[in-house]
Order: sequence, then C-alpha cells, then structure tokens
Amino acid sequence: MHKHPRTIQVTLQLPSTSLAAYEQALKLLRQKLGPCAPDFATLIQHELAHRDPRMIADDYLEAHPSHLLRKKPALRAKGGLRQSANRVDGRSGFSRPDDPSLN
Repeated sequence: MHKHPRTIQVTLQLPSTSLAAYEQALKLLRQKLGPCAPDFATLIQHELAHRDPRMIADDYLEAHPSHLLRKKPALRAKGGLRQSANRVDGRSGFSRPDDPSLN
C-alpha cells in the first residue's frame, strides 16, 4: 500500500514587498524557462516544501534578530553560584548572588 504524504492548505497574507519579490522571481523564471516557468502558487509551494528544519529556524532568526537578544534565565551551578546563560564582556558568567559588581 502506497502512503500519500500529509498535506495542508494554507492561506497567507503577504506584504507587498514579499509579493513584489515573488513577482520579480517569476519574471526572471519566465525569461529563462519560457512556458515551462512555474506559476505563483507553484513557486510558493516550492519555497515551502522539502526544507531542512534547521534552515527554517536559521532563516527566521536572521529575519528577527531581536529574538536572539532576549536574556535567558540564570542557571544554578554547584556551590550556589549563578551561571548566566548570556556571557558579557568575556567574563566567565559565574558570580556570587551577593556580588556588588552586579548592581
């Protein structure tokens, strides 16, 4: 028995800048491929299909770098030291909770 891949139908609203980029891509493809060029829906479907999960995540983070700036919660290490998940100015990331340099 042959299994068919699961499919979903998606309705998206694209900003005019994204729409213009796809229209330009279609124009370039029509110049190169002539009548064999894909239509708009086929081009979008190609963009979304068979993508590597890490590449999808990387593309998103490149487009939204502010998400990388959020400070992660401090982690507790042995001996009551706090290890910051984000290192700053090359410091080790370990500090005592009562360290005055943190104020």
